[in-house]
Amino acid sequence: MNLNPFAKAKRKQAVLILTEDSRIVEDAFPVNRGYVVDSKEREAYFLDAEALIKPKTGKASVLPVSERSAVPLYLGVGNVKWGPRVKALNGQLTTIARENLEKTLAALPEKASKDKIADTFRLVILIFAILAVILILAGLLSSGNLKLPW
Repeated sequence: MNLNPFAKAKRKQAVLILTEDSRIVEDAFPVNRGYVVDSKEREAYFLDAEALIKPKTGKASVLPVSERSAVPLYLGVGNVKWGPRVKALNGQLTTIARENLEKTLAALPEKASKDKIADTFRLVILIFAILAVILILAGLLSSGNLKLPW
């Protein structure tokens, strides 16, 4: 959910998902950094212009993907050999994933320190709340306004 009313909506890409049970599911997912991201299923597919199917009707291009792979399906026309292209894309995907992993790992200590500060702050508030309750009970007991049942 975007709370900024002036932010642009993310571009969506039409996708044909070939499922393992031989169904074809049509959907549209937002594009994020060269990937088409399905946030419900927590999957992402590489967006490559050469893999897009351009319909003759003038509609938007469609990206064919499989449930098993992040690399799109290359349904090329004619006698095009896609083997080397797919291997190169797998290398690209590995590089992109490694870079994103390194960025995420670099941000973890900062996030962990913020979480530790927040946890410490919550603990201090809890201790002060318990201490206040104990002091109130002690004051009520000493003044005689609170009597214990035994």
